[in-house]
Amino acid sequence: MKIIQVTQRFFPAIGGVETHVYNIAKKLVEKGHEVTVYTSDLLRDNPQIRLCNVKDKVNGIRIRRFKAFKLLPKIEASTVMPSMITALSKEKADIIHAHGYRYFPAYLTALARHITGIPIVLTTHSSPETRMPIISALYNHTVGKFVLKTTDQIISLTKMGAEYLTSIGAKSEKISVIPNGIDSNLFSRGTDGYSFREKYGITGKIILFVGRLSKVKGLNYLIDAMPEILNEMPDAILLIVGPDFGLQMGLRRRVKQLFIEKKVLFTGYLPDDELVGSYAASDLFVFPSLAESFGIVLLEAMAMGKPVIATNVGVAHDLIRNGVNGFLVEPRRPDQIAKTVISLLKNGNLAIKMGNVNRKIASEYSWDNITQTICEVYRELCGR
Repeated sequence: MKIIQVTQRFFPAIGGVETHVYNIAKKLVEKGHEVTVYTSDLLRDNPQIRLCNVKDKVNGIRIRRFKAFKLLPKIEASTVMPSMITALSKEKADIIHAHGYRYFPAYLTALARHITGIPIVLTTHSSPETRMPIISALYNHTVGKFVLKTTDQIISLTKMGAEYLTSIGAKSEKISVIPNGIDSNLFSRGTDGYSFREKYGITGKIILFVGRLSKVKGLNYLIDAMPEILNEMPDAILLIVGPDFGLQMGLRRRVKQLFIEKKVLFTGYLPDDELVGSYAASDLFVFPSLAESFGIVLLEAMAMGKPVIATNVGVAHDLIRNGVNGFLVEPRRPDQIAKTVISLLKNGNLAIKMGNVNRKIASEYSWDNITQTICEVYRELCGR
């Protein structure tokens, strides 16, 4: 099949959607399909940072980049690529697969459906929670309604996401729940984490967070939980791994106000080997996000055999069973985070049992399995 993937940003840009599109595109190429990715020229959206000197082909994936313009400052969803419209309308393909319900790729491909007649699939990558409820409601009743009606098949990453889509007018028979995947070779290989601990001089218990440093990740609530945790577990350290998206300075300021500078370590972005080492070295993983379309890092931690504590958003709702493989807490509740972290750190046997359960669960989420399921959606559409 000839397949076009349409996404706001693409490799080497960093993010959950970028990771998702890159991995399924790579696996589709490995399966013998011809894949082209339509995307913007952006590395970052807010503030806008443009890519330069990038390749037009990566691992067999053809990439077409179009100049992006932001219509409204600081609102990522207002980013458009006008020249992409003409290019996509001239394409000959079997399937067009768009990513991001509230973003330009969604309404662009819905328009292309009317022009080209090519079947379109939309992976929404959206969460019911939003920081802009009024704007989201307006979108749902206008452009969003057009997108959901026009799209041939909709993929939600989670059951909660699928329920949200039907609540705003999507037909349930058009929705498939297909989660994100992980690189099972990378995140299941044996490593003891000792070299990571030695490099960063860590000897105590490690509470790990992985993700971009942005407001939506709820990191300030995890930091606010640390004084209570340290009262009970004084040898614990909070390890924060991920690129700064404008929040690190404020987080460091809060750490200083709480007098816990020696107990919070910011590593920034880590290459794959060190990232795996951070998971291996940790004792438990905490994900305090306020809103998520999915949350790939939860699966990564599970694949590495770690117990997880997460807010009840995104895939956590589907993956975590309280007391079996982790714990769910309410968003914006440092007290709940602290209580649960202390309980797990004090109960090593329970943490080990949870980690073993998580390894088994995560083994089902390889990108090979996920891409195969997406291919079945493609074939069904082509066969209609």
